[in-house]
Amino acid sequence: MPLDRPTIGGQTFLRVEGPLDRPGNMYEMLARNHVDGVGLREVAKRAVPTELFAKVDVGVGLWAALLNTYKLMQGSSVTVAMNGGSVANVFVLEVALAREPKRLIKCIQGVNVGGGGSADLVETVWRVIYPRPT
Repeated sequence: MPLDRPTIGGQTFLRVEGPLDRPGNMYEMLARNHVDGVGLREVAKRAVPTELFAKVDVGVGLWAALLNTYKLMQGSSVTVAMNGGSVANVFVLEVALAREPKRLIKCIQGVNVGGGGSADLVETVWRVIYPRPT
């Protein structure tokens, strides 16, 4: 059975974590000074922006180009697949590095075999929102 890797907009990751908030009713509180009680008025149906944290390994020195690819997705709707399910029409507000990329060295039984086995671990944060269904 193949291992399904998480994806954002067709880009594959080692791990994607975080909640995807679905649209729900939003309310405004109505209250007047010196009057007991409170009223609520439904004002919209929307989701709250959330953050997804993604990790991927990429060839040494290629992380900047990969980050540019991710940034091209800002302002577009993508499909997010993680935890065995997928959600379409997720709007990407912003993509940024979560921390500086780390160099990974391929080791076998504690011995650095280096060369083509090295990679950079890139951790990104994706600020997304699930828009109101049309």
